[in-house]
Amino acid sequence: MINAIDPLAASLEVLPTAARGHTLERTRQDIPLLERLLGWRDLSAVRNRRTYLADGSAYFSRPGPRIVDSLEMLASMIHSEAFRDLSIPLVEIERGQ
Repeated sequence: MINAIDPLAASLEVLPTAARGHTLERTRQDIPLLERLLGWRDLSAVRNRRTYLADGSAYFSRPGPRIVDSLEMLASMIHSEAFRDLSIPLVEIERGQ
């Protein structure tokens, strides 16, 4: 169990979260666990609202044709202004706390 955020993670500008083998809905259930981690609110990506959820089961856990969709998803997380026309299921974590 992780009790605190790795100091290296504090410098991340974008934080994608795709739980291995889990759907987007299941991954969303774990957000409160992440928010309780010591240092979560200090992460640059969290402060700047650049944290994202993705369906790990559909896009990141299995090799196959969806690898292109997965790469596009990551690209849109990193450079949202350049990839805003993509129709990919991506959820921004929007917590105002």
